[in-house]
Formats: sequence, structure tokens, C-alpha cells
Amino acid sequence: MAETNWEKTPELAEKLQTGRKSQRWLFMGAGLALIGVVIFLVINSAGAKYFKTVDELVSDPDLVGKKVRVSGAVVQNAEGVNDVHFDSSTNTLTFQIAHIPNDNDELREQGGLGPVLASAVNNPDLPTITVVYENNEIPDLIYGSEPTQAIVEGELGKDGIFYATSLQTKCPTKYSDDVPDQVADN
Repeated sequence: MAETNWEKTPELAEKLQTGRKSQRWLFMGAGLALIGVVIFLVINSAGAKYFKTVDELVSDPDLVGKKVRVSGAVVQNAEGVNDVHFDSSTNTLTFQIAHIPNDNDELREQGGLGPVLASAVNNPDLPTITVVYENNEIPDLIYGSEPTQAIVEGELGKDGIFYATSLQTKCPTKYSDDVPDQVADN
């Protein structure tokens, strides 16, 4: 069997060094490209809305059957109480939400979230959707008499009913700001 001798010549050392440098540049380039992609995504998502409005949901047929987050004012009954119905036999909560704007500037122009909710809860001219929320924890604020914002996540059915898998409520009198930073500016 022949014996192989391997000597590190200056030429071989230079080739090895050049290969390491090119690998280093390759990794640095890939890292910079990755950072660029992250920056691009952050900048482009800065204008994204946190949720859809009731008006957007009912006027866009492409949203039927898709998972979306929607915000609206819980509609009140004639006694000024949030008009919600709970069926204990099926553990189902049913209520309606009315359109409220999701743009901070528009909310400020109308006096803030509190006045917008107070106006929306009994305005028959605003678009509304029926929300069905099953087998989940129900926030206490949904049963109150204060104008309440509901943020629901789920799907709009072909029947026009919004089937929620998540429900959050907010009462503007509980917060010091008239327009909480819950939506991104467009």
C-alpha cells in the first residue's frame, strides 16, 4: 500500500485561507439579507389593522369563512343594558355588535372611544352582525349597562352570523385614555 504524504505548502495554505474568507462573506451576506427581510416585514406590517370593522366584514364577501378579528359596540336593548342572551343548556352566548371606526384619528374626531361606543349601541343606522360564542369563558363586562366594545375572533358564516372562538370586552370608562392604542394608524 502506498503511503501518502500531505504537506501544507504556501499555495495550499493560501487556497484554504481564501475558502474561509469566501465562506465568511457568504454567511455575512446571508445574515444581512435576513435582517433586510425582517426590517421589510416590520415596516410593511406597521400599517396592518389589528382588527376589521363590522362594516368591512359585512361588505366583503371574500371574508366569509375566513378567520378574522372584528371589533364593534355591543348593541343595547331599550332599557340601556347590553342585549345579550345566554342559553345555559347549550352554553351559548348570542349578541350583536355595531360598527365603530378602527382608525384612531377618526375616533379622536368623534370625541374618543367612549362617545363613539355610546352613540353606536343604539344607532339603528349602523351595520350590525350577530355573534354566537359557544363553550368558552364569558367576560363579565358583556352583561353591563356601560357601552362596551367587543373584540371577537372567529369566522363569518354563510348565514351572516359570526361564530366567535374568542371574545374580549373593553369598557372605555375603565381606561384613562379616550383612544387606547389598540389599533395601528393607517
